[in-house]
Amino acid sequence: MGAVQPRCRRHATRYGSPQGTAGSSQDGPAWLLSRGQEPALDAKLGVRRARAATLLMLALPGSAYLYQGEELGLHEVADLPSDVRQDPTFRRTGGREPGRDGCRVPLPWTVDGASFGFGADGAHLPQPPWFGSHSVQAQANDPGSTLAFYRDALRVRAQLHAVDRLDWVETRNPEVLQFVRPGSWLSITNFGRAPIPLPAGEVAIASAPLIGDQLPQDTTAWIVQARARPRHRLTIALRRPVASGPRCSTSTRVDSPARQVTRRRSFPCIS
Repeated sequence: MGAVQPRCRRHATRYGSPQGTAGSSQDGPAWLLSRGQEPALDAKLGVRRARAATLLMLALPGSAYLYQGEELGLHEVADLPSDVRQDPTFRRTGGREPGRDGCRVPLPWTVDGASFGFGADGAHLPQPPWFGSHSVQAQANDPGSTLAFYRDALRVRAQLHAVDRLDWVETRNPEVLQFVRPGSWLSITNFGRAPIPLPAGEVAIASAPLIGDQLPQDTTAWIVQARARPRHRLTIALRRPVASGPRCSTSTRVDSPARQVTRRRSFPCIS
């Protein structure tokens, strides 16, 4: 049985690694084995695609799983020294499999400090210097940050989610994935390289800035569509007839595309 190739656990790193030949893995084994040296990682693209993937996942029915640190756009830490690694996989394979320590480095809470705010006793795995710019403190007041995006996505998801059901939409474009959820809202993801027209409706959230009424590449958006008007409208009016003595009546009018019906009923008034 062949050895299992290592793979990046953080999707921001995985989606930023080169795709290679058609159908090849994008889990980044070569990048991990080189301790993050090669091939070159497109960190910005990785975060953009990770945000699009997360918004697509959050639009699906059912429970959602978020791994600690992805809400900060953290990448895998591949250059951990061998003597600090703790994952048994690294020891059992003699270092051939880096293990999971790269995605277990403690989260950065502040922009500086011995452990970036993780604790007074320091971090159990060394944190790289670039963690400061990805910290909670650095992103908390930035409306365009990945942290703000995750907070907005979870808030909008709670507002929109209803019945756990979806209906797929045929887009006639193999690079576009679209489905409708109960409550007249939809999710659309552009996997292609060119912008596409946005469906009609109000944009509730998008994983990246839009281009006018176009959805850019590597972007997911949620669109709230106009709710369909009810097929029937029921109007009830209470009135006291002038010459009918101590009796009241109701007038009920039912409007539908096919007919209009007015029904009247008389009953004793309650003084």
